[in-house]
Amino acid sequence: MVSRLRDSILTTMSYYGHGVSLAEIIGAAQAAGLDTGGRYALANEKMQALNILIWAGVSAEFYDALADLVDREVIEYHPTSPLVYLMDGIHLDMPLAKGPYRYKEPHWLPVTLSRGPGWAA
Repeated sequence: MVSRLRDSILTTMSYYGHGVSLAEIIGAAQAAGLDTGGRYALANEKMQALNILIWAGVSAEFYDALADLVDREVIEYHPTSPLVYLMDGIHLDMPLAKGPYRYKEPHWLPVTLSRGPGWAA
């Protein structure tokens, strides 16, 4: 399942290019019949320490597929406006992260994905 999700992410990234929202990535995977829903949140260690999430409600398999691509620098995250997600019709229902501060409650940092230096490797 992880390899199928990874392939779906790469196919979506190939189609859209740069500035792809997680809503687009998840929507494409679901349209292909892949289950992305679950109880996991996307955040790196530094973000977790600050209580900042880039997405929530994903499966362990989706988390692993995306983390593998980010770890290998095939794709990378870039902060973006929440309007990107509003235009995609989906967003997280939590306060926006305004900076690298330690939050008491989870805050959302909207990101898009772009091809990283490892894309062609």
